[in-house]
Amino acid sequence: MKHLLLIFGIFAAILLFSCQKEQENTDNSKKELLTSAAWKLVSFKVTVGSVTEEVFDTFEPCSTDGLMTFQPDNTVLLNEGPTKCEPDDPQITTTTWSFSDNETELTIDGEIGTIIVLNEAELQINRTVVAENVQEKRLITFRH
Repeated sequence: MKHLLLIFGIFAAILLFSCQKEQENTDNSKKELLTSAAWKLVSFKVTVGSVTEEVFDTFEPCSTDGLMTFQPDNTVLLNEGPTKCEPDDPQITTTTWSFSDNETELTIDGEIGTIIVLNEAELQINRTVVAENVQEKRLITFRH
């Protein structure tokens, strides 16, 4: 009987630890997801009132070919990419980032946005700004 209890105990322990390890491997923290690789801007939608427009295609190529790399030390590397809007600008600049409001908001260089999606492949941020006395909602999407 003791032998059977011992085998059952070992089996239960193996099951418990293997489940915990599996969960740890698939349950990445938001910081791990954000800092895992560089992000590239792929969409920029602006909503005014009830009208939403994709404006990404109106940007100059030099504004859309850069990469943003979040570092674990809360710095962001902004790489201008293959084309620069201003030839004299540095290739890479650095700024800061942080989470707030229980990791539902992301602040980059002092600008706060609400995280809509953050997973292994996509980062989507929503920002509300007032431009020329008009309230705009901006849905900004990045991908690896």
